[in-house]
Amino acid sequence: MGREGASHQGLWCDLPMAERAEEVSRTSTPGALVRSVCSLGSNQWSQALCLTVLTVSVYWPALQGVARADQLIYLYQTRQIHGLWPLISETYALNRVGPVIGDAVLFRPVLYCVMAVERYLWGADFELWQLTSLALHTAVVLSLFVYFRFACVKAGQRDSSWPFVLALFFAMLYAGVEMVVWHHLAGYLLFCALAVGALLAYQHMVSGSMRAAVVLVLFVGLSCFTYELGNVLAVLIGVAVLVTAPKSHGGRRAGYFATATLLVCLPVTYFAWSYGDYATRHLPLAIGEPINVMSIAADLAISARFWTASALTPGAIQLMAGLRTGGGRITAGPFAIFTTKGMLGVFLSIFISILCVFLWAKGRHILRDKWPPVVAAGACVAYAGIIVLGREISRGVWPELWGNSYYVYMFALFGIVAVFHWCLLPTMSARQPDIRQCSRFLGYALATVALIGATQITQVLAAMRAEYDLPFRRAYASIETVRATGGYTLSADCPTAFRAPWLAPYLVDMAVPRDGYTVFTPLFPEQATSTTKPRTIACE
Repeated sequence: MGREGASHQGLWCDLPMAERAEEVSRTSTPGALVRSVCSLGSNQWSQALCLTVLTVSVYWPALQGVARADQLIYLYQTRQIHGLWPLISETYALNRVGPVIGDAVLFRPVLYCVMAVERYLWGADFELWQLTSLALHTAVVLSLFVYFRFACVKAGQRDSSWPFVLALFFAMLYAGVEMVVWHHLAGYLLFCALAVGALLAYQHMVSGSMRAAVVLVLFVGLSCFTYELGNVLAVLIGVAVLVTAPKSHGGRRAGYFATATLLVCLPVTYFAWSYGDYATRHLPLAIGEPINVMSIAADLAISARFWTASALTPGAIQLMAGLRTGGGRITAGPFAIFTTKGMLGVFLSIFISILCVFLWAKGRHILRDKWPPVVAAGACVAYAGIIVLGREISRGVWPELWGNSYYVYMFALFGIVAVFHWCLLPTMSARQPDIRQCSRFLGYALATVALIGATQITQVLAAMRAEYDLPFRRAYASIETVRATGGYTLSADCPTAFRAPWLAPYLVDMAVPRDGYTVFTPLFPEQATSTTKPRTIACE
């Protein structure tokens, strides 16, 4: 590749490396080796392998985690259901059965089917539960990488490093670590993978592959019944397909209209099935609170600002491991601005924001396909609306944001896609020095945030292990020892898969149900001694 051929790539790492490789190849024998290293770094398979290894390495300590929070209640509710089909048929709408945690209005059959399959396959082996979530997170990261790479190749930027940088940034998203390490959220990870797959299928479809329309409808359909945001995606992508339909009459135009019709009909099917299921259970009609438009708009802005700041400043946000009462959750604490790492995080977030605005201003006039960023940005707004309207009106927005740090995961996913299309893709082929330099600095900044995020994830997983996982494992071992020496007997109705030390400790002391939820108090090691009077660990 000549110098002019390489210089048009306004990228943060490709250009200098390529130039050095060319210069060395002209003056020294090892030039071939340097070129080989550069070629390996830009190879899609090596980049995908690198992303996989880095993601798995950072999250590997999470495999030592134990069940917590809502997952314990799920296991208790399904303790006497055996077989895959009974688990699926009896729990596909578990949030509508009895006094459980979860809004009965919500309908997520695919999400609960995923949990049923995990429950059937893994039982109480939580290393395998966690491995499933880690595999799904890795699938989301690789899906993002493939999506960005396809868009770059389509734009003539095959050697761009942006797909790798952006996928790595998302893989090391510190504020979203709870989404990956809480086994109970595997269904949300599946939705994210389906959503990115649907966006990729849309890109293939508008590039001329009508067979991708089948994949598009399938992925969007599954996402609709996994998480309610999928219905918004169905409408947004349906409109995009309709608007981008070929002008000339023919088979492709008819295929576009058929695809758009199916996509728009998916939410209708979802609401019809959801309402029918709700009515057959004779549940009371849910009446929401009066909506204050100004308050909702303010909460939407607060949520978007909080999630954006959390994603860009891993050094400033504090995640507290195992401190949520009775659940061992990872929750967000106050921003630690006035620390070295906090100040660096704030600087990087401001720096990244300025660079993105600059690139957007330079590239907005040459944006080719306007619909992918519109769909992604619309998903961000809709997601914030779902959270605010569904959960924060009665309790206030801030308690929910601090208490559910994993919300940032889904918002950041669609936000990265929007930024890629609005700011990066249009300016990749620019030759202006200021755009190229800005692009390099943005890449360096995002890579630094990813590095900080990786170290922070390692620290919070270590804290979770020390403050929650290990104490409870000791409790499990103590209970198992006491049970084995005759201090306890195990009730006959406890299924073999859920014998102590995994689930039984949470069934020893049952607190009085409050607010319609059943709360379980674990038996701690100091309570489980050889002098403890005999008790029955019951499953009822």
